[in-house]
Amino acid sequence: TAILKDTPPQPDGPLVSPGTYQVRLTVDGKSFTQSLTVKMDPRVTTPQAGLAQIHDVAMRCYDGITKARTAQADIRKLRDQLKSLKDKAGSGAVADAISALDQKASAIEGAGGGGRFGGGGGRGGGGGAPSLSGVAGELYALMNLVDDTDMVPTTQAVAATSASQRNLADLLGRWEELKSKDVKALNDQLSKANLPVVTM
Repeated sequence: TAILKDTPPQPDGPLVSPGTYQVRLTVDGKSFTQSLTVKMDPRVTTPQAGLAQIHDVAMRCYDGITKARTAQADIRKLRDQLKSLKDKAGSGAVADAISALDQKASAIEGAGGGGRFGGGGGRGGGGGAPSLSGVAGELYALMNLVDDTDMVPTTQAVAATSASQRNLADLLGRWEELKSKDVKALNDQLSKANLPVVTM
């Protein structure tokens, strides 16, 4: 799928389930629609309910990865602003507050900052507290695990997916709280110091 300067981001997403679909191609304002039937490999004996469970778990993982990536991108934007502000603030209470907020944001983001995903049990591979980078890596591995086979997902895979989603929900909650409380508190300090405020 590599295209020079336009390579689609990974992951591609779960495989489509067997069924009949409508494919639409739009060129120069004109749309062309074609019916498409996706059939299961005849050697696969997994019942339809099992295939639906595969797709459900894979989609839950994919949706989680998308949410984690979006939050990571927003955190990187915030941290870029904080770096610029730190250079302007010099030293003192305001600079300390900027550093403290950056550390909190970094802990939520996790190591790696959201590139290609590795494992890590939601902990960024370092065995510490869960982070967005680590959770995204775990969900990516789980999505591939259930999507690369035509077997019903194991109870362990389903449980791991649920655990990762709970970690993700907690991290996204911490991120929302950081934006609503910590950023506001820092902006109050920045305003008093006649420095630019953080925008989200």
